[in-house]
Amino acid sequence: MTSTPSDLHSAWARWFISALADSGLRDVIISPGSRSTPLALAAAGSPRVRCLPVVDERAAAFVVLGQARITGRASMLLCTSGTAGAHYLPALIEAAQAFVPVLVVTTDRPWEAYDCASPQTIDQTDLFGRVVRHRAELGLPDASPEALAAVGRIAAQALALTRAPTPGPVHVNARFRKPLEPVAVAAPEPWSAGLSRLVALGAPRTFTQECIPSADGVAALTDRLAHARRPLFVCGPTLTWGGAASEALFALAAAVGAPVVAESSSGYRHVESSGGAVVVPGLDLAARSERWRAAHPPDVVVAWSLPPTSPALTAWITQPEVERWVVAPQGWSDPTGDARALLWGEPEAVAHAVLRSLGARPVAADPAWSAALAKADAAAWSAVREETFGEALDELTVAQALVDALPAGSCLVAGNSMPVRDLELASPWRALRVLHQRGGSGIDGLVAGAVGARTKHPPAEPVAVLLGDVSAAHDLGGLAAAQELDGALVVLLVQNEGGRIFAELPLGRAAPPGSAGAGVFARFFLTPQGIRWGEASAAFGHRYARVDTPAALSEALDEAVETSGVTVIEAVVPPEDAGARRQRVRARVERELTA
Repeated sequence: MTSTPSDLHSAWARWFISALADSGLRDVIISPGSRSTPLALAAAGSPRVRCLPVVDERAAAFVVLGQARITGRASMLLCTSGTAGAHYLPALIEAAQAFVPVLVVTTDRPWEAYDCASPQTIDQTDLFGRVVRHRAELGLPDASPEALAAVGRIAAQALALTRAPTPGPVHVNARFRKPLEPVAVAAPEPWSAGLSRLVALGAPRTFTQECIPSADGVAALTDRLAHARRPLFVCGPTLTWGGAASEALFALAAAVGAPVVAESSSGYRHVESSGGAVVVPGLDLAARSERWRAAHPPDVVVAWSLPPTSPALTAWITQPEVERWVVAPQGWSDPTGDARALLWGEPEAVAHAVLRSLGARPVAADPAWSAALAKADAAAWSAVREETFGEALDELTVAQALVDALPAGSCLVAGNSMPVRDLELASPWRALRVLHQRGGSGIDGLVAGAVGARTKHPPAEPVAVLLGDVSAAHDLGGLAAAQELDGALVVLLVQNEGGRIFAELPLGRAAPPGSAGAGVFARFFLTPQGIRWGEASAAFGHRYARVDTPAALSEALDEAVETSGVTVIEAVVPPEDAGARRQRVRARVERELTA
């Protein structure tokens, strides 16, 4: 007996994509496969979503992560059945821990293919475990009115749950039987009219709740800041950038006399104006001095968003006599476990609320406190300038040259390990949007993440990624994903022959060059890759430059930021230089602060 041909699977897939578009979906990253055919064709045929093909699922997931960091909303990942979806996991962990919205749609085989050695079939129902905020089964296409209505509900629900109550990844598993391709039918099918009505009505609208700061918490924080003699604001990584958010925080800082230590990835450092607040981004160097920390303890610290990257800042603001408050939109941002209070809310909303509560109330902040921190900040930048822009290239100069070359409004992706630390020692002379994978703090997917940012950042404004040679080797798939780009994408690769952050650790200091353990340390920890980056770049059709002087780097950067498409710049620095140079910078600051 032959079954009547039906195109239900295609209509089912189109309805799902349409409902997602109704709910705000605008971008779909598609990795090729057979089982995903109905949804891939539906997405590609929709005028309301933009589709980008990325072959490598691992890279695709980081592309979506980069898009979401720019837009603040979820893009959709789509892949075939089997192990394809498993490659998404590293990026989803980062999304979960950094509170970045992502929608993952894995396509699957029907239930009868499970547990019987059917090819390309694994159990996908709980593929990502506790990493995702929510998971749903879309089920096999079903013509019943209840099932058709559920498609729109599941789409709207999944996308809403990427945003609230806790932003992060959401997983939908969608099953399809063959045929997977569209089927030509002679006349409308029995379910067609009902489905047309559902599509015309659209998916249910969702209005997610807003996080309103607690009135009691605002009042308590206002009181503590009003009485603080040595208040301090410390801004860690966040998705918030520029505009009203920074204006509100700086206005509060100026009102209560709190100097602001803003990390590069905080959104409060590379800005056009500090609104009268005292901004002291160089205090990471001062805080490395135990003597200076002991002589300059803050009494009330407000830590905004994620914890600071710098261990020195963390040591400074977690001294026993410091009363530390944490303000964050979500999560428990207190890894040291000794915060006095946590106040949930968007930084902008909290800052405005405390300002209103403060009103014309007098504050107790000591002006000498801000002056002392500003002096230490100036000493830090003076020491950095003394150690940069010499005849040969070095890692600190690479970071500063990149900041100098990027026009205001550009996007800078900071790699983990040494690049983000080097960027902390680059003076914030440009209003930039800095992105950083602070959630899981991994080195993977940095190029792909920059590709995602490039697809959503205004084309006239460059996007750049600063990363090490090991991180770059870890994401060759990101170079492959860097296609169909509009605008400049600069991949600035620091070539120092391996993961030099390990040389900063006790293990590295115990195995200096020429020692008995140096060979083992280099092979298993530094892991220099020996990749010919010119050839690797050419393989993907990208421009390439190799530089080893500040002048050559500046020239290459000036050209790259003006040229649409990808430019890979390999900045060659002496492998053993960075640690010694940082030590000299710290020694200069120490001498200046104790003079």
